[in-house]
Amino acid sequence: MPIKGYAGKIAYIDLKREKITEKPLNDEFAKEYLGGRGFIAKILWDELKAETDPLNPNNIFIVATGILTGHTLPAANRTIFGTKSPHTGGYADSMMGGFFAPQLKFAGYDALIFNNQANRPVYILVNDDGISIEDASNLWGKGTVETEKILKEKYSETHQVSSIGPAAENGVKYACITHAEGRNAGREGVGTIMGNKKIKAIIAKGSKRPEVTDPETLKSLNKEAIKQIRSHGFFEAFHKWGTTNVVDWCHNFAILPNKNFQYGSYDDWEKISGQTQRRETMVKDKTCWGCPIGCWMIVELKKYGGIQTHFTEYETTGMIGSNLELNDVQDLQYANYLCNNLGLDTISTGSTIAFTIECYQRGIITSKDTNGIEFKFGDAELVFDLIKKIANKNGIGELLAEGTVFLAKRWDKNSIDFAIQVKNNETSAYDSRMAPAMALSFMTADIGAHHNRSWAVMDDVRMGREKLDGKPELVIDLQHKRPLLDQLGVCRFPWVETQLDYDYYAKFYTAITGIETTTTELLKKSEKVWNLTRCFWFREVPGFDRSWDLPPKRWTNPMDKGPTKGQTLKMKDYNELLDKYYELRGWDANGKPTKEKLKELKLEFVIRELKI
Repeated sequence: MPIKGYAGKIAYIDLKREKITEKPLNDEFAKEYLGGRGFIAKILWDELKAETDPLNPNNIFIVATGILTGHTLPAANRTIFGTKSPHTGGYADSMMGGFFAPQLKFAGYDALIFNNQANRPVYILVNDDGISIEDASNLWGKGTVETEKILKEKYSETHQVSSIGPAAENGVKYACITHAEGRNAGREGVGTIMGNKKIKAIIAKGSKRPEVTDPETLKSLNKEAIKQIRSHGFFEAFHKWGTTNVVDWCHNFAILPNKNFQYGSYDDWEKISGQTQRRETMVKDKTCWGCPIGCWMIVELKKYGGIQTHFTEYETTGMIGSNLELNDVQDLQYANYLCNNLGLDTISTGSTIAFTIECYQRGIITSKDTNGIEFKFGDAELVFDLIKKIANKNGIGELLAEGTVFLAKRWDKNSIDFAIQVKNNETSAYDSRMAPAMALSFMTADIGAHHNRSWAVMDDVRMGREKLDGKPELVIDLQHKRPLLDQLGVCRFPWVETQLDYDYYAKFYTAITGIETTTTELLKKSEKVWNLTRCFWFREVPGFDRSWDLPPKRWTNPMDKGPTKGQTLKMKDYNELLDKYYELRGWDANGKPTKEKLKELKLEFVIRELKI
């Protein structure tokens, strides 16, 4: 009997030949990797030829759901996209909320695997009748907002659309995938690969709910969980302001990026906070599929013709707001709208623009490079112009489309010292020079610097910002718990923000599948995937070693103002953190998983291929 709770099928889509092959989901594969990023990691390892260029048509692009996705439990709505990254050269997966993943599963598919490149722009239609490849020539060049509107008018409002904008079509290295006009799989260029394969959009609509082993227990667990979520003291605040609730906290503790992370606080933070967005521009609250929290809102930009769009999440508020010194909430929201519509990751976009402005102000580039335009922080029109130039690869935008590491190598003059990135991926919006656990989280994240693998910044403050002891243990624990939710296919906010008991996820799994499990057993599967994605970097990136795990050099230099004035970690501190982290993980001094650790995790196939 197939495992209950899954749709039970994986579709292999050869875009060049327009051939679709459906295969039943293998039970042992499902038990061991669960779904989402677990499926992605194993499929990429097995089916991608080693050292394939990310932009080669033979790179693989995967869309996956998790075992919990689409079931009656809190926020079981995550879609996970995976590939070999064109931005970092290593392992990539990026997830988004919204409504897409449940419909993909209801249409009968746990994952879609794309190979080769279409001969023309296409969109993929997935429904109860199967999968078809449709002509998208009339959509190519359009923004994601118009693309989704056209496709919903053609099919229905309940058809869910994930699409790319011109940025991905044009090969911007950090292009994203957008759904519901503002739910994004933003990082590492997953949208770039979708565009490289000439997939404009994927549409899903289904009616086949996967069977559940014990629906009554699942119903009871869901009721308990929702009660726990809604009774938490932070529920109301997170519902109102979502991730932007931490803007003031980050400012007060010198973590909020400002002027390309030269500083960690921004005097005008209140003007772009979530409270200001809600008070001055909110139209209505929104929630993703099956979520009891509802942490985002639609806002109206009267300054920009009454556009209704998504509010800005914290990362966008930090990276494009405070980091670029925008102090008008509607300017910030309009920049966010442009990125969503054009299909750009706001984190890498904000970081790349900030880096470029600093290079201009330092004289590393001049007006000759900028076509006579003065580059300065706080210039909203400049930001809008650069976003458009990046997406369309016009003028200097063609260079900025490659990201900060490319620019630093091109412009040199030690500019790499203030490119705020790890493994070529620009960091999220947390200055971590006095936040050891958060810095280590960025340094060791398996997709390059990103906050969603281990959000440890508040623990740094709680435990003592100067303290190193206990931080590697904390980071590893978070790196198992948070990515596990991307295997299961659920949002992390019920657990992170309203402190839903983590053991509920094992209980949900058992009620759905009928397979008894525990949190400890599930976390072991997460550790397995973490080691597999780490080994992917060693296989795919020539010369990969611990040097790829070092922080931005700026984070070894103290700020000259703010609450952490004169304080910073030194490179010896970061190396001490890495040494302990590697030891605890069972990796060697270069950060490579040992044969013993890989055997423990039943990854013998990795040992054979890497000849460990």
